[in-house]
Amino acid sequence: MAIEGYLSRTATAMNEPHALTALRLISNHLVQAVDAPGGREELTALATAGVHAAVAFSNTLHSTTAALSGLLAAFLGMHRGAVRGVLLPHAIRSPVSPRVDRYLAVARAVGLDTTGASGEWAADAVADWMRTLGDKVGIPAGLSELGVGPRTADRIAHSATRGIDLRSDHATTSFEYASNLLRAAL
Repeated sequence: MAIEGYLSRTATAMNEPHALTALRLISNHLVQAVDAPGGREELTALATAGVHAAVAFSNTLHSTTAALSGLLAAFLGMHRGAVRGVLLPHAIRSPVSPRVDRYLAVARAVGLDTTGASGEWAADAVADWMRTLGDKVGIPAGLSELGVGPRTADRIAHSATRGIDLRSDHATTSFEYASNLLRAAL
């Protein structure tokens, strides 16, 4: 939610600091919280990150990735965040990934060195960081590991794009985009 809230076309100065704060906290505490689940400091940091991410995300138009994550999570009986963790690296790598220039701030927030980097480099680096983080905390690398196949992907893509707010980025609200994203994530 933090990344999507920051990258949304409707992001404002109000939600941007919340998104970046959430990313810093997640980067610094998620792996430790999974490795030592009783750690009070880590859990408090993640709860705080969740609040910041929710504020950032709730003040923007919701993305196709969010819609797909919700539908897939319900279909699979999984937590939406885990499904989003599978999808988001693929959405970031998409040729129509929105606002590539803004990935520099995202990359810095998660601790990546962006000296001399372009937005495209930062987007790839953030996608790599997310996949590495997912590996460390047990997020599957692909939807096929969750039992999703191409036919299910197309059904979910169709359902998701019926409910997308068309004021959002049109390049990422089509059935074709959603289907391609899900198939890339298989």
